Amino acid sequence: MLPFWIALQFLTVIPVQLSRIPNQTENARSVLYYPLIGLLIGLILYSLSWL
Repeated sequence: MLPFWIALQFLTVIPVQLSRIPNQTENARSVLYYPLIGLLIGLILYSLSWL
């Protein structure tokens, strides 16, 4: 789950406190979560546009 939080921290301004410093493998795996983070951001913005 740490790669998800790394990706969220990198792609947004949301302050995420990580439990430890990630290693190279975890940083590399975080790239796999970029589309998911983009989808979440898109869904939030889309839902806010209906307000």
